[in-house]
Order: sequence, then C-alpha cells, then structure tokens
Amino acid sequence: MTKNLKKAACFICAFTVLTVSLLWLAWGIKENTKYHRITAQITDISEFSTENSNFYKSGGKEKYTVANAAYEYKDLYGQYHTDEFTVYEFESDKYAVGDNYYIYQVDGWRDPIAESLAKSDMLDNLVWPVIFTVSALIVTLLNAKGLKFFGIAADRFQFQFILSIVIYVLCAGYTAYILFFWRTTAIYFSGLDELFHMAGAILMCAVGVIVDAVVWGVSISRLPASEGEI
Repeated sequence: MTKNLKKAACFICAFTVLTVSLLWLAWGIKENTKYHRITAQITDISEFSTENSNFYKSGGKEKYTVANAAYEYKDLYGQYHTDEFTVYEFESDKYAVGDNYYIYQVDGWRDPIAESLAKSDMLDNLVWPVIFTVSALIVTLLNAKGLKFFGIAADRFQFQFILSIVIYVLCAGYTAYILFFWRTTAIYFSGLDELFHMAGAILMCAVGVIVDAVVWGVSISRLPASEGEI
C-alpha cells in the first residue's frame, strides 16, 4: 500500500470522524447551558428512623436510619417552592437547618434535580465527544501530509473519492440534523425517540467511516506494483 495514498485515505476518514465528533461536542455544550444552578436553603430536618429506609447495612439485616430534609428555593421565574430530600445517617454531619443546598433547574423540565445528578448528566454530555474529538484530531494531524496527495487520489480513485465526499456529507449532515434541527421539526417527540435517532446517527456514521476505510484500503492495496510510490 502506497504510504502517501494511505495518509490521504486516513486523513479523509479521520476528518469525517473529527467533524461528527465536533458536532456532538457542540451539542453537549449547548445541552449543558440548559442546566441552571439554584441555591436552596434547608428549613427542617426530621428525626432519623428506619421507618422509610430501604437501604441496608452490610449483611442485609439492619437498615440505615434516614431523615427527610425540607428545603425552600426560588426558581428561575422568581417563584418560591418547597421540596425535600433523603438524608442517611452517614450523611448526618453534612446537612443542618439553615445550610445551603444546591439543586439544578433544567430548561424544559418541571422539577429540579440534585446537584450530583446534574453534574453527572453534564459530564455524560461531554466526555465521549471530547474523547473522540481529541482522538480524531490527533489522527487527522498525523496524516495531514495526505492533503498534498488529494489531487492524485481524486484522479486515480475517482469513485472512492466521490464515495468519501458522499459519506462525509451524509454523516455530518444527518448528525447535525438530529442534534440541532430534528426536535424542532418533529411532530411527535419523546425521550425514546431521541435515543433511537441518536443511536441511528452514531451507527450510520460508524458504518460509513468503516466502509470508507475498507474501500480505500482495498483499492490502494490493488495498485499495480509498477505504480509503487507516488
């Protein structure tokens, strides 16, 4: 396999992954702007007991004691609300009446969520896009010299080059549509719909890049020996 053409092919495939990963990263950043931190205040903590506890200590016979902590907060629209959360006995030193308790209100959600859950969601929105973006960027830069041979690649492998362009447009276009436009145009929407459409976008991109890489690899490997190096 010609080294220079191999770099060109690797650059094409890596650039497709990089573009799609950047779209997911942009979506993750956009999603995280919907999370708003709110400072609530604990107003009351009940007595600790095992009455409403479903959490057992090691051994499975004795329950942890729990208490209900009530808190008050002002939402993003200036209205005051009250709610409560469960405090386990091993957390008794963490909370007291009058302490601040941090929650997150998410755009489009009626009820706020705990800070730990919000941070977990926001991390999930970014961790894999960042990993794939950095990985694809490294591979793209390592094969950047392949740009010099795009002309040769396009001339000798017209079908493969056109296929790469089609795959790139389909992957980037469909991913962008699902992440940024589909929700606003869909007549019916639910969390399950979102999951299936996002999984479909990921699967389509994965299959597209694999097909692109295989087609380029097979085509270059079949070059006549006399054409050796380019």
